[in-house]
Amino acid sequence: MKRVVGMSTYTTGLMANVAQGGTAAAQAWLYARNLGPDEALVVVQVFGIPIGGSTLSPIYVAGFMVPSNSAVTRSFGVAGLSIYEMQLNNVDDLSEMAMSVYGVDSAGNLARSQRILPPELSPMLGLVQS
Repeated sequence: MKRVVGMSTYTTGLMANVAQGGTAAAQAWLYARNLGPDEALVVVQVFGIPIGGSTLSPIYVAGFMVPSNSAVTRSFGVAGLSIYEMQLNNVDDLSEMAMSVYGVDSAGNLARSQRILPPELSPMLGLVQS
């Protein structure tokens, strides 16, 4: 499993959110697991393009703490977006995080094409500190 360690920013990449008759996912769920002994700060940014639009715009910015050796879940509304992207930032230098993202439709079913596991997150080039 890929661990996001220290001031790292990752992206899901642009995710197509279209289905016959509307959007594939109504919500994007983030699962964040703190594998370390210290509390961790995670900052999430969600960007999207509305159906019929052409400009990628910021939709949400949220920060939250993840206690040591625990997991939290956060959801973000993506209904009405034809494309969305989540950027995940593990702010704390000493924390160890494993994060995944799942698109979920309005009935609570997983949107199979919108599943990003920890090893599938891409580093944000130019933002990742070495």
